[in-house]
Amino acid sequence: MATPHPAPQRRWTDDIRRVAGSRGRQAAQDRALLNSLQKTYVQQWTSIGEIDDDDDDDDDDDDDKV
Repeated sequence: MATPHPAPQRRWTDDIRRVAGSRGRQAAQDRALLNSLQKTYVQQWTSIGEIDDDDDDDDDDDDDKV
């Protein structure tokens, strides 16, 4: 039985292709489209990186301070 190969690592270019889709080449020539795609990319990554770092179960980080 053959040993399964690990999945290839994702690269930043894979993320760009996912966000830009078929508009990648067009975005390279259209500054407004490129800026829009950049904002989309950053928004996706910042929403992934949001962390609720307090110990309560609500979504805010204020610990119900008064």
